[in-house]
Amino acid sequence: MEFKDIRSKKTYTTKDGEEKTAWPIVGTLKILDDGKMFIELNMNPSEPYFVFARKERDGAPPAPAQRPAPASQGPSDEWED
Repeated sequence: MEFKDIRSKKTYTTKDGEEKTAWPIVGTLKILDDGKMFIELNMNPSEPYFVFARKERDGAPPAPAQRPAPASQGPSDEWED
């Protein structure tokens, strides 16, 4: 099983006027060995949310299923810039 952090982006200004960005963890993406994925959000920790490929709508082709970007391409484990 693989685990990924789900983070939100919070931009704020310090008392010195410097703009910074914090990346608080808001949940976890879990990827099972068979490729199935689900998320758990910290606001509802006992309620899993399952991830499915998008189905075709109005004649448009379905979006390709994508795995999350490797951790090196996303926000670092740091809480701020």
